[in-house]
Amino acid sequence: MKSPASMTIEQEILDLVDEDGLIHPQDMVDWARAHDDSLLYRQFEWDDTKAAERYRVWQARQLIAIHVVDVGGDRRTISLTLDRANGGGYRALDEVLGNDALRRAAVSLALEELERWTRRYDYLGELQPIMRAAERTAQRLRTPPPPAPPPRGSRPARPEPPQPTA
Repeated sequence: MKSPASMTIEQEILDLVDEDGLIHPQDMVDWARAHDDSLLYRQFEWDDTKAAERYRVWQARQLIAIHVVDVGGDRRTISLTLDRANGGGYRALDEVLGNDALRRAAVSLALEELERWTRRYDYLGELQPIMRAAERTAQRLRTPPPPAPPPRGSRPARPEPPQPTA
């Protein structure tokens, strides 16, 4: 293994691949702890008080996702990007679906997640038909609808005739 000072974070991580081809997160933490001059070391929060608080917040998110569900087990809350700018939080899904602006924010978030999912699994050819269908749907949702036609039986407004000038 090279000196940690001359390695990238990626190299540090990839050097930890075991004989089965796996990277174990605990091994990463142990290695970083032992190499406080490494780039990987700097990616971790070593202040146990701060790390514990962040972990509790992460646990709270998990508890919301697991326990605030309907009878079928589906989530009843959503964390919208627009709320994350102000410290985050979770909204009732019914509230979001009943409000046009919040619903558009939820659709936008879903499309962003879909794009990330597509990039993540793009190498799987078997999923290409799903990805193409998802992209067509995303394009349709991003394209503003055409203006509504005038109601049936209505006539376009006629321009006023010019007035004689004196």
